[in-house]
Amino acid sequence: MKKLLLSIITMVTITATMVSCGSKETPKDVAINFTKELNALNYDGAKKFGTPETVKFLDMLASFSSMVPDSLKESSKNLKVEAVDEVINGDNAEVRIKNGDKGDEKIHLVKTNGKWLVNMTKDNSMGGEGDQIPLEESDAPADDSNSVAPVQEPADAPAH
Repeated sequence: MKKLLLSIITMVTITATMVSCGSKETPKDVAINFTKELNALNYDGAKKFGTPETVKFLDMLASFSSMVPDSLKESSKNLKVEAVDEVINGDNAEVRIKNGDKGDEKIHLVKTNGKWLVNMTKDNSMGGEGDQIPLEESDAPADDSNSVAPVQEPADAPAH
């Protein structure tokens, strides 16, 4: 009887150890899974991979999802997602993802309670600085709806 009990305890311990060690996702794994869920517009699925701030951002995106054309929804689901680069610095990581023909995206992650989570912020949809696409330089003035353009009077107009 003691041998049977000892065998059961040993099996349970080994199984628990294997499960806990095997379930550790790397930043690359999390970034890829998150991007795939986001491409499929499965915001609830993507939330599993995000920080609380990311979850808030995903809730906002979900509220706009009805405006996305069906053709775009279908084409996004089938995009090939692969990790191009991964940089880990303590409890922070950055993964560069090739997202089909959309190009590369930087995804920032933080390690929280031993688990890697995508960290999207209100300032940047993928959670870091430098991801914004720089605007092309132009000689045209910036469109600022709050400013008033100066009015030039004709040269022959009388002075006030």
